[in-house]
Amino acid sequence: MLLLIFPIQIGSAQTQTDDWLTLENDYFILNYKAGHLADAQLILGYCNYARDVVMSIYPHNIGMKVTVYLNDSQHWGNSIYTSLSTVGDGIASMFFLTPSDVPQSARWWVDNLFYQHAVVHEYVHCATYTDLQKVAYYRSGECPDWLTQGIAEYISISCTTPEIYQKEMNGHNYPELISEFASGSLFFPLGDVYFMGYYIMKYVYETYGNDRVHLLFNTNVASFWDAVNQSLGVSINDFEKNWIKWLYHEVNQPIPARYLENDQLIAQYTDLEKNYTALSGDYENLSMQYQQLNATYCQLQTSFASTQATNSALQLNYSQLQSNYNTLKAADELLQSNYSQLQSIYNTLKTADELLHSQYTDLKNAKDSLSAAYDGLQLRFDNLQVEKNNLSANSDTLQLQYSDLQTDYNELQTNASMIQTERDSLNATNEKLSSDYQGLQNKYNELNGEYALLEGTFKSLNASYFELQTNYHGEAKPVNNDFPTGTYLIAILLCTTLVFMTTTVYLALRKRTAG
Repeated sequence: MLLLIFPIQIGSAQTQTDDWLTLENDYFILNYKAGHLADAQLILGYCNYARDVVMSIYPHNIGMKVTVYLNDSQHWGNSIYTSLSTVGDGIASMFFLTPSDVPQSARWWVDNLFYQHAVVHEYVHCATYTDLQKVAYYRSGECPDWLTQGIAEYISISCTTPEIYQKEMNGHNYPELISEFASGSLFFPLGDVYFMGYYIMKYVYETYGNDRVHLLFNTNVASFWDAVNQSLGVSINDFEKNWIKWLYHEVNQPIPARYLENDQLIAQYTDLEKNYTALSGDYENLSMQYQQLNATYCQLQTSFASTQATNSALQLNYSQLQSNYNTLKAADELLQSNYSQLQSIYNTLKTADELLHSQYTDLKNAKDSLSAAYDGLQLRFDNLQVEKNNLSANSDTLQLQYSDLQTDYNELQTNASMIQTERDSLNATNEKLSSDYQGLQNKYNELNGEYALLEGTFKSLNASYFELQTNYHGEAKPVNNDFPTGTYLIAILLCTTLVFMTTTVYLALRKRTAG
């Protein structure tokens, strides 16, 4: 307690600005009037004590030093029982009347305990309003006074000293106060909002704990009751009902019947019936108990009426559910109809798939036939290649013969008169050989062109086959059933032409060899 009464801190600075003198430490700047140093030291000690208490219950970061003003009675325009605090953007201040300026007539109440309680109370506002300014439900005006005043009262009364608790709680008429609390609601509280807020926050702290309370002050939602639901995990109705029951139990008062559940009312009624039978010999007691039973019966009737209303609502809900069931049943029937249609479509698609499979088999057979034809054409091409090579060899031979003849011609040139006739004959022979050679060269080029045409036709047929195969295994597309027949006709025509030309060339060569 000495630290509370003489809270001078080592290292505190004392300066003077205008008509204010200042004490300052790590957390507070205290301004006071000249001649009131003892008051300033007392309040600064209470400020340090307040910060330690609040930090242990409600961890916080105000972000600046709290400025404290001790006004003398000449400049104090408020009640001597009043203390103030202001929290805003870059501002955190507390205001008190200098303790030594309190009139003697009021010091029975406004004493050191009063100031210790008031400093803690206002410092709680500095800590909590710093957080509340960041949440939407406070900025929209939904934050109830019993929350802000209740937490300040709870921490400054129940979390400080037994002397403060006894001073602040002594002399209250609990039944009268409880009646006022229970007659109002958390939306429209009746009675002393400080005292009511104290009991609400006492209930919240004892039921949910420090962390949940801190979360309540930092839940950034637009509605305060949404913040209660998210941070405490309880609805408004259950919160209010449970708090009122806790309140009656806290002050040792019987819980009114309207706060009891229906099963509790029935149990009470049963007990009263048993008492009525046991006390049947005493008329006055029976009459009194009858009145009690009648009152309970009225309550039960009220509950029964409420139950009937609930039953009517349930009946209405049942009718709505029945209507929804009929709607769902109709929807189910529609789905059944759609299922039948889908089944028919599936059967159609299945038939189409079988047809495509059959066409695929035909195409595969056609491919095999084309492959066989291609193999035949390839063999024929190889034979033509051999003949081409042979023709090339014959051409070389003829070229060699031509050179030899040219040599003979040159040798016989010296004897022109003797071999003129032979020369003319040889020239004619040479011209005929040249003509035959050119003819063979032309035939060779034609065979080369026909070979290229056959090769291009085969590649086109092969590409058509692969396209049809892809269409079958991928998305189903219309198939040209006439395509394979036309392809066979072209292949047969080309083969016939090739055979004819080959035969012609062969006969020409044979005739030339024989000549």
